[in-house]
Amino acid sequence: MSKAAEWFFLSTSDWGDRTVDPGEGYFFEKLPALGAVIRESAQNSLDAKDGELFSKHNISIEGPVRMRISMHHGTSAMPREKADFYLGGLLAHLKAAGIEKLPLASESMPFMVIEDFGTVGLVGDARTVGLGGENEDNRFYWFHRNTNRTQARKKRGGSFGYGKASFAEASKLKSFLTVSKGIDGTTRVFGNSIAKTHEIEGITYKPYGDFGHLEEREGEGRGIVPVEEIEFFDRICEDFRLSRREGTGLSVIVPFPKENYS
Repeated sequence: MSKAAEWFFLSTSDWGDRTVDPGEGYFFEKLPALGAVIRESAQNSLDAKDGELFSKHNISIEGPVRMRISMHHGTSAMPREKADFYLGGLLAHLKAAGIEKLPLASESMPFMVIEDFGTVGLVGDARTVGLGGENEDNRFYWFHRNTNRTQARKKRGGSFGYGKASFAEASKLKSFLTVSKGIDGTTRVFGNSIAKTHEIEGITYKPYGDFGHLEEREGEGRGIVPVEEIEFFDRICEDFRLSRREGTGLSVIVPFPKENYS
């Protein structure tokens, strides 16, 4: 793999920048963690069976959307030495943000996996940020980059980008990973963390973190982009026992879920 993938939190750049902590968790306070994940992931998956997008790529998918939800804990949890490969750069920021009950350095990592099949995956330009997501077909942008903005397309269950917070709220790490195989041929690994504004060694960091590659642009600053190397895709599919190789769609990994379910 050409570049290391890890968690990054971008720092604030202006002294007058306001401190605003995320409020998405409010929408899921009355639901158990698993209940919120099932509701939001099913809604996302139904939205992701987009007939217009399939036809643009000359792909015909028959039958219903399929979903697979699995829990891995106890002897099925991931050994910590392997899990640390996917936690690099994260825990120090969460500790600084005041996130309580973080796992010990010796704990194995239980995880939950939610996968769908017969859907389009997180297609679109992964480098679209800010207000540039007017393209309705850019599912990567609307899933990972957007909060508090909705799409014009009416035949959708989701809106305003709050649904992804259910995955973060279900994790003791306030974080989740995604593994996408798109109908456009892309394979992408990315992640979001929803913490609080925090400070490390005198530097103030924003509450949102991303898992991927750090990309710097002259005159524009830094941003995080997904890992697209097929070797990384194969590794994460094997490490988390994903069924993602079976077809297009999205897999969401919730590390250290708040509760275990049989």
